[in-house]
Amino acid sequence: MRIFPAKNEGGTAVRTPRIHYLLLALYALSGLYLLRNLQHPFLWFDEAVQFFISKGKDPFSGAGTGSWMDLLQLNAYYNLDPGGFGALLRLWSGISDHHIWLRALPFLFFALSIFAFVGLLNLLTADRTSSLFLGFLPFFVPAMLTAEAFEIRAYSMEVLSLILICQLLVRAKTISNAGIFMLSTAIAVLVSSRYSAFVDLALAVPLTVAILRQDAGGRRAMLRVLLFLLPLLCSLAVVFFFSFQWQNPQVKALEYLPYLKYRPDILLKPHNLIYLLAVFAGIPLLIRHAVRKGDRGWLRILLYVFMLNLVFLVLSFSGHHPWDAGSHRSISMVMATVLAYAYPLHMLLRFYVHKDGRRKYELLVPVLAVMLYANPNLNVWKDKQANIYNDLFLLESGSYDRIFVDPWFVPSLRYTYEYDRVPKERLPIYPDVFRFTRTYHVPSVFHGEPLEQEVLDLKDFSSGDVLMALSPARQFTVKGEKVIWVRIGQSSNLWMLRAD
Repeated sequence: MRIFPAKNEGGTAVRTPRIHYLLLALYALSGLYLLRNLQHPFLWFDEAVQFFISKGKDPFSGAGTGSWMDLLQLNAYYNLDPGGFGALLRLWSGISDHHIWLRALPFLFFALSIFAFVGLLNLLTADRTSSLFLGFLPFFVPAMLTAEAFEIRAYSMEVLSLILICQLLVRAKTISNAGIFMLSTAIAVLVSSRYSAFVDLALAVPLTVAILRQDAGGRRAMLRVLLFLLPLLCSLAVVFFFSFQWQNPQVKALEYLPYLKYRPDILLKPHNLIYLLAVFAGIPLLIRHAVRKGDRGWLRILLYVFMLNLVFLVLSFSGHHPWDAGSHRSISMVMATVLAYAYPLHMLLRFYVHKDGRRKYELLVPVLAVMLYANPNLNVWKDKQANIYNDLFLLESGSYDRIFVDPWFVPSLRYTYEYDRVPKERLPIYPDVFRFTRTYHVPSVFHGEPLEQEVLDLKDFSSGDVLMALSPARQFTVKGEKVIWVRIGQSSNLWMLRAD
């Protein structure tokens, strides 16, 4: 998609419409507004564990040599993703371990996703202005996308893989051999983000192969199919041998995730009912319209999105993949559906600007700007786990002999003191006064298998000791004695022990 002047057949420059510059400026302003979220200093549990995995260090004990082999082993034990994001994070953090720099990696994938999304829309609509308008859709829906743009996890990387997969579906007939190989290689790297990305890919592979074989015959078709499949097969082999076979080869359900097999009531949530209606009532109507109008590119996308939603439902009812349209664990599925609904929105835009298009488009820019400014999705930090960063200043300003730490806070605490804070700001309370409690992180958390819970013995404590935990009454018990946990200050995570 060109944003600079091209030349027409006569060799004179074709001016880029002013509306394009206005929309590009709005993208830039929205990006700058979002960038303030990079400053969030607290790495919650999942992020901190991901960071230590990338370093090849155990997130709880610090054990490990920091080698690539340790990275693979820790990813297989503590993580249920293929590990591609952890490998990229290792390279990325070789420059800096500061939280702003770490959060810049998922934001980079988010920015590339928006760019690729606009490019895909331009392929489908052949209308740059409409594509630039509709490119703002991911800022609004799905709501979790902008949040995952800053979380040090693999979700925004997965979204980019989905968009590139859809680009390949649309461009399969026209793309060059070199283009096929390069795009397939990029997809092969990106699908190593999460296993759900492999589901997206698995459905697209037979469709893409069919298009490639239909477009060219004989040896040329075989060459194009080989260029497409070779990088993907290499990625699949690496992920299988270094991750999947050591993690969850039986694809058992994890007890803390929403599976329809165990919780079919999830379907009855209002947002899920609306989503199901949009997919199974709306998309068939869009497919019918695309067939009638001969919109082949959109038809491929709509059929793919409809089948993808069916596959994820089947996987969840069989207990092999979580499902919830409001969860980031379904982010690629929801993003695919957003892409499908760009089709009717494009038609609405075309109807709106049927006459005097440029002026009407320009009238929409301030409306879009106000919608973006009022959009709560641009202020993404709603802590998934209570923020302990401010609690550390409270602890450092007090005088405590021993501070016991809930295992779910240990990785975050270790990252904050050992990597993120400027050395001169470190106070002598770390690690001297901290006591990491016995972990109740169990290696097996599958449905039907019991979870262990941490039990603290009163003899381990003295009155006045501090516990850093989300909820000591819920997560901890003390043998044989009645105890009272007293909140320290306004903190929701710091508790002082008093024995009756």
